Amino acid sequence: DDGDVGAVVLQCRDMTERQARERSLQSVAYTDPMTGLPNRAGVLQLLDERLATAACGAEPGTLLMVELDGILAARQHAGRDVVSTVVAEIGRRLRSTVRGDDVVARMGGGAFAVLAEGRGADADRLAGRILSVVEQPILTAAGIVDLTASVGLVELEDGLAVEDVLVRADLALRAATDAGAGMAQRYRAALGEAAARREQLREDLRTARTRGELFLLFQPVVSLTDQRVAGVEALLRWRRPTLGEVLPAEFLPIAEQSGLIGELQRFALEEAARAGAALPEAAADVRIGVDAPAGYVATGAMVADVEAALCASGLAPERLVLEIGDGTVCSSEERGALDVSTLRLMGVHVCLAGFGGDSSMLTHLTKLPIDMVKLDRAFVSRIDRDPKTRALCESIVGIGRALGMSVVAEGVETSAQLAVLNGFGCHYAQGFLLARPMPLEQLTVLLSDGADAAWPALVGSSSPR
Repeated sequence: DDGDVGAVVLQCRDMTERQARERSLQSVAYTDPMTGLPNRAGVLQLLDERLATAACGAEPGTLLMVELDGILAARQHAGRDVVSTVVAEIGRRLRSTVRGDDVVARMGGGAFAVLAEGRGADADRLAGRILSVVEQPILTAAGIVDLTASVGLVELEDGLAVEDVLVRADLALRAATDAGAGMAQRYRAALGEAAARREQLREDLRTARTRGELFLLFQPVVSLTDQRVAGVEALLRWRRPTLGEVLPAEFLPIAEQSGLIGELQRFALEEAARAGAALPEAAADVRIGVDAPAGYVATGAMVADVEAALCASGLAPERLVLEIGDGTVCSSEERGALDVSTLRLMGVHVCLAGFGGDSSMLTHLTKLPIDMVKLDRAFVSRIDRDPKTRALCESIVGIGRALGMSVVAEGVETSAQLAVLNGFGCHYAQGFLLARPMPLEQLTVLLSDGADAAWPALVGSSSPR
């Protein structure tokens, strides 16, 4: 109807091949080649769509994060090809376990995700079925592979972003892993609060030393033979004004994960060496023990830090005791053995701490040049009630005596425990029954007034053989 338009030219182009290529590329981009399942990008796209439907009133369902346990061991023993077969089989099992509308995706490595339609009890039952099918043995060319899994569940809600859901799922999965193999845990608000506290502690810990919030307490180690203080263990503590005193069991793992353990241990070594050098003349032979966590030993800085602390304080090397955990030696035996040997050449004493727990191995007593063994407190707590524990503890004391090593019983809290230890000739004891951790000032007064006196808790006890 427009007089200025004389004609219309239409240009047509066949897009069939281009669309096919785009679909193919999209398939590659959103599909895991090992299992044929959606990959991480694919499931995140679906998760975003589910959250969008929640805004319209639809029920979005539940996200289940699945982490396989045993994949690394299978890779080491059977090889990469066998692991690929195992992962593909787990993907197939998960796909056959869920309902038709549920989506199974591989997030990478030994991690899978299930985007399920159900919520509440339905999702819990699905998690149980997932754990069951994962634990069924897998027959491969290299033999049978056994796996377990942990499952974290988080219900999708309107207003949550994809990142929020992933954070909650990761917290639930971590809680399931901490609960033990083959466990499932649902996200709850307490997990988020705990994560926020960990993050706050991580940030505060970076400047804790400069703010003067770190300090040491000292717990005496008593010789059962001489009935006097033979040593003290320096215990690192952290007091945050806004939070109060934070327990080592909480802040030390955070320090290891965030790379701050080296700074904390240097502080502990320096302060402990300085305290040892300042003890009164009556305690000139009292040794100072300092714990060396696994994360710190792994840094390789232990020997240099010990040397620097000794030089700065003037403490004699033979008065310092480094307590290295049995689990630390198991995880890095070659490196640990080298550092232990170097410390011994310097004159520093080395104690194998936590001995008697599940990870203990008697072979460490002969492989490492250690001076003493510290019995684990969980081990000592049963010594007066369990005949087998008592017999095993007595055997360890006998082995230590034969190898020229001292044995320290940690966590002695009752007179009955002390009597048993005293009865079969344990060398040293440490625990609340004898003395609680105390500030340096109180320790100085104690050693000045009664370093050579009989320890009250030992008066009247039977003499050791």
